[in-house]
Amino acid sequence: MKKIILIGLYIVYISNIFALSENDIESRLEILEQEIESLKEILFEAGLLDNKEHSTTNANIIDSVVEPRPITVELLSIDFFESNRDNDYANDFSDWISFVFLFTNNHNQTIRAAKGSVVFMDLFGDEWWKIGLTLNDPIGKNEAITWEGMIDYNGYIDAHKTAKRSDPSGIQVRFDIEQMLLSDGTKLIF
Repeated sequence: MKKIILIGLYIVYISNIFALSENDIESRLEILEQEIESLKEILFEAGLLDNKEHSTTNANIIDSVVEPRPITVELLSIDFFESNRDNDYANDFSDWISFVFLFTNNHNQTIRAAKGSVVFMDLFGDEWWKIGLTLNDPIGKNEAITWEGMIDYNGYIDAHKTAKRSDPSGIQVRFDIEQMLLSDGTKLIF
């Protein structure tokens, strides 16, 4: 984050040089080229450039600057269960989908509770389903918990049909946090 602020301040500095100066275009170009070389040096030292001559891809820069999510999720299993309408004693009259998730705390404190959505995506990252979810069990720093749950299956909902026929290895998930309560009482809203 400090790197981004430093780069932003540097850009503001460069723009102020041009705003305050009445020099001709050639001298401005020379100053700009010197500033770009200085900026390349800063980015190279920060590891955001492969070398001083060639810039790296935007994806590499973003990956190195973006902080990890406070809570990550992994789909351990997703199963479809058919009702048992033939057995009156089973009291099982609807189909359902069950999930088992592994939630990991990447935050620097114990998380007391979190509220958000589990987002289901295909292998290309295209979202096809969101399920609202609240975690009420504390998760210690760098620890993980298993969460199990189920929903009634509705054959008219496309996401339910996709979940029913999907192989878990072809499903990616992430947890989009709305609110998080830390063990010290701090409430974070995202």
